[in-house]
Amino acid sequence: MKLKKVLSGILAAAVAVSALAASMSMSVVSAAEEYATSGTWGTDGKWVLSEDGTLTVTGTGALGGSALKPKMKFSGDVNKIVFGEGITQIASYITGDRLTDLTDVILPSTLESSSLDISKCKNIYIYSKNAPSISSVPASGSGAVIHLYKDSETEKNYNGYEKIEYIDGDRPQEPDPVPAVLPVETETSGISGLNSSWSWDEATKTLTFAGSGGITITDGFQKLASKIEKVEMKDTEITSICDGAFGPLDNDNASQSASICPNLKSVTFPETLEKIGNCAFNKTALPMENLELPEGLESIGRMAFFNTNLTGNLKLPSTLKLIDQSAFENTDISSVNLIEGMTLGGVAFAGCNSLKELIVPKNINYNVTGVSNMMRGNSAFAKCEGLERVIIKGGGTVKIHLNGERENGLSQQMFNGCTSLKEIIIETDNLSFVETSGSGEQTFDLSSNPTFYIYKDSTTEKTLRDAGYLTGTNVVYIANKSALSEAVETAEAMDTSLHTDESVANLKKAIEAAKAVLDNLDAAQDSVDAALKQLKDAVSALKYKPADYTAVDEAIAKVPEDLSIYTDKSVAALKSAIEAVDRTKNITEQETVDEYVQLIEDAIAALELKPLGSINGTITSPGTDAATTVTVTTVDGEKIAEVTANGEYSISDLEDGNYVIIIAAENCAPRSYSVTVSGGEVTVDAEIHIYGDINGDGEITTADVGIANSHAREVAALEGYDFEVADVTGDGEVTTADVGVINSTARGIN
Repeated sequence: MKLKKVLSGILAAAVAVSALAASMSMSVVSAAEEYATSGTWGTDGKWVLSEDGTLTVTGTGALGGSALKPKMKFSGDVNKIVFGEGITQIASYITGDRLTDLTDVILPSTLESSSLDISKCKNIYIYSKNAPSISSVPASGSGAVIHLYKDSETEKNYNGYEKIEYIDGDRPQEPDPVPAVLPVETETSGISGLNSSWSWDEATKTLTFAGSGGITITDGFQKLASKIEKVEMKDTEITSICDGAFGPLDNDNASQSASICPNLKSVTFPETLEKIGNCAFNKTALPMENLELPEGLESIGRMAFFNTNLTGNLKLPSTLKLIDQSAFENTDISSVNLIEGMTLGGVAFAGCNSLKELIVPKNINYNVTGVSNMMRGNSAFAKCEGLERVIIKGGGTVKIHLNGERENGLSQQMFNGCTSLKEIIIETDNLSFVETSGSGEQTFDLSSNPTFYIYKDSTTEKTLRDAGYLTGTNVVYIANKSALSEAVETAEAMDTSLHTDESVANLKKAIEAAKAVLDNLDAAQDSVDAALKQLKDAVSALKYKPADYTAVDEAIAKVPEDLSIYTDKSVAALKSAIEAVDRTKNITEQETVDEYVQLIEDAIAALELKPLGSINGTITSPGTDAATTVTVTTVDGEKIAEVTANGEYSISDLEDGNYVIIIAAENCAPRSYSVTVSGGEVTVDAEIHIYGDINGDGEITTADVGIANSHAREVAALEGYDFEVADVTGDGEVTTADVGVINSTARGIN
């Protein structure tokens, strides 16, 4: 949401709602008069800040030191900088404020050197081929991409860099920048960033923010600071709250400065919040109980909530990466959930006297405090006078001033002044570094004679003994849970999406049971070992989901119902492909199952029709030259084909099966032949006779009369085709009537 749209609604609401504003004859000035979005840079340079957060810088030569920096109050809103051609040098800063949201920077082909901090950028475009000196780029492996020309001198500077993309062609032409247009300011509304704004409700003493991006401009609303009781950001897309937004920001003297919002009692944070700046709420009243910061928040700055009235549980988001120095110092929180892998600044929770128990997760990064040049350490929980029990889940990375870093350690001075500390429970067997008692400061304040609960014969025990922390009476050995803890981590990190619901449910039960044992400080070793075995067994018992055979079944459904029309060889190949399907495959073998589908579909496509058969032959019809008709039918009488033949015939394209061939001609008795076709050519020679030519010699003579007479007198019976030929009357019988007709024909009478 852009600022001008946000402010138009807010300003209208402010004018309509606030009767107070109407009576104040408030001064109205253009924001552009106070907050420039363009200007000069030194003698030759110019800069323009566009509405989308792009800063375009043009000029020639060196853009030098502080005297040449532009007067720009929106540095926290800059996400991209485009440096024009002709610029040769870039100073280490653009304004007095850091470019906290800068992600992209485009450097010109004329660049010789730059000390601009671009270490947090995601994309750096270097159009100079001559290896310009760039003092600050993101570390390799950070995910940042450097764009440069292949085989250039510049490329040599980044040999081995993890992500490099090569520039193709000349630098593209950038569009002409247009300065952001800002709306007017009033006594009760104004801008808080390039795309964010504020409005004031005098009746409820509420300061409401709207828009997106960062809160980077405080001049307007801080005029109301002493009145503010409530800050609303809930329904916004605000991502950052700048340094000193509601608290005093006086460099290293912020702890001595007076509160600027002494009456602030309530804050609602937006879900989009990513950063809370240094001293953002320093010394505000803020009596918030059980503060839950939003997921997505990544950093909390130095003294951000210093000396506020926070109470109860402090719920930190899992996305948090940094709690800087003194961020929650001198508050009354009673518990806090530190995030594994986060960075913890010095005295971050110092003086939190309501803390009774603290759990320190694995892999904490302990930053030095920066308060002493001689002895810098991390006193994250120093002078928490009510702290009684500390549970340490693992060692972290300890930064030592002037001496680098040490792994698997605990920070120097971490619990100094914790005079009520009675139990220090260290649930790791590889703690390898703590400060020794002779170093001037100790990791643990032993004045309260705390008892150490540790794993017997572990690296942790040796480290503590060598450092002089363990005596004969302050050690209690507890069950070693290291293997169980590692097994839980491994099990929780497993991708179980491919396993059956039942086996995954059993694994989750085993994990929860293992966690219960891990949380039980009094757990015996046999309980730990049993939980470990149960967890390992559950991992081993994970069962993959069965493979999906839907496509296989769909392929099989495509098999033709009648396979008899195909060659035996192609049908056998299809049946073999179907029989090869193994129905026991699991989801990790889905590729094999998919291959079954292809094999079946290929076999179906390869089905080969049996070759079609044919019937041919010669037809003899003694005594007549009449054309002959050949009809082919099924055994059920369905006509398949019919041709006219003159002595020879041929009927093709017949599928395998049984057929009847009927031979017919004028004045001839029709004759039928049964034929079986089986993938080839069948020859059927046929002969038909004219009616009365019983002996088939082509003539009707007394011989034929005698044959017919013998049948009629029941002397010699006619059968088959001879009977059909003799039945000249067509009544289905051979009688003296038929004999008379044949005799008349033979004698030439009829």
